[in-house]
Amino acid sequence: NHFGERAIFRGERQAEFSVKAGLHGMTCLVIDGEIIKNLKLDVDWEQIGMPGVQCEVVEYHKSSSSRASKMAENIPFEELERCAVLGEGGFGAVYLVRRNGVEYALKRLSKGYITQADAEKQVCTEREILSLMDSTFIIRFYQTYKDDEYVYMLLELAGGGHLYRLLRNHSKVLLSDTPRGSAAMFFTASVIGALEFLHERSIAYRDLKLENVLLDSLGYVKLCDLGFAKFVLGKTHTLLGTAEYMAPEMIDPPHAHDSNVDWWALGVMSFELLTGQAPWDNMGIDDDPMGQLIALRESHDRGVPEGFLHPSLNLAKDFIKRLLVVNPKRRLGRNGAAEVRQCAWFTSCKFDFVALAAQTLEPPYIPPQRTLTEDVRPATESSVSVLQRDHNKLFVKSNGKADWADCF
Repeated sequence: NHFGERAIFRGERQAEFSVKAGLHGMTCLVIDGEIIKNLKLDVDWEQIGMPGVQCEVVEYHKSSSSRASKMAENIPFEELERCAVLGEGGFGAVYLVRRNGVEYALKRLSKGYITQADAEKQVCTEREILSLMDSTFIIRFYQTYKDDEYVYMLLELAGGGHLYRLLRNHSKVLLSDTPRGSAAMFFTASVIGALEFLHERSIAYRDLKLENVLLDSLGYVKLCDLGFAKFVLGKTHTLLGTAEYMAPEMIDPPHAHDSNVDWWALGVMSFELLTGQAPWDNMGIDDDPMGQLIALRESHDRGVPEGFLHPSLNLAKDFIKRLLVVNPKRRLGRNGAAEVRQCAWFTSCKFDFVALAAQTLEPPYIPPQRTLTEDVRPATESSVSVLQRDHNKLFVKSNGKADWADCF
């Protein structure tokens, strides 16, 4: 019996189906074909009576490996030149590294620190999801390394900073643009492209904020940090993320949510890009996270604040209000990214999403050429091997029992 799995590996549009449901019907789990191809599931198709599929799988992975090797050859760790410290995140630091004139971002994570924080699953999930990403709007993953104390991820370098820095240091780009709101529209549309790619693969991002939207050297958007991303079929019940961006259904017990939370966060982010501030602040409650969440949640029910958006931005205001709907079943985006792109804010000016995806649409801001003394801290030793012994505050010595790191 076949469910169309041959066509997935052959790249055919027309799938073969030979399964009959019978009198009582049947329940099927639907999995995206791209996910099946990229996960490289260790299934012996021949043993379960499907030798033809076994051949298709083998041939597909041969061609897939060939394509991957053309995109990024295997890069030995010791050939990376450490250039600078780019920053520190929740579980480790990110370094600017170089090989043969090509620059990358190297994310270093302490095994012991991850174990202490009980974040093994989160880190492994990020690595697996990153390996599935092939979008111009999402940071590209190349390969991983590991040693006794650390795991590493070699990533595409987006050296133009993040949107929070742009709003803070170059606010005129966003708040004094012509026509008003065009810069925010460019960045919002780019994030829509990233979310669409994730949601089509049943992945909820769950950590959208200005700091996670990077710019490359040409000014195009790269979504980064997929540590909170998760495959969601139905609902999931974890309370996580940044308070100001959390959707009501994530805050409300039992915290049941799906990828719809990303559209809410997009509404918050769009408001920030257009006004320079979030729609709701922490109400002065800095030392009580739960109190802050409760206050924010009460603000959600009062609706989007009036008087902050420029009078010429009525279509943008409508767009934001439709995203910031408390009931996720009525929220813009519930039927997919296509309906978000069809919002009047975009259609009224005939925004070219195709040109944006092809990176032929001119960005509103092109980052200046970065020097190692600007926004990054020069490394004291050029060899990347120093990273194996140069520990920071996010280091906890590993106990040597890190089976979870086998995926690296």
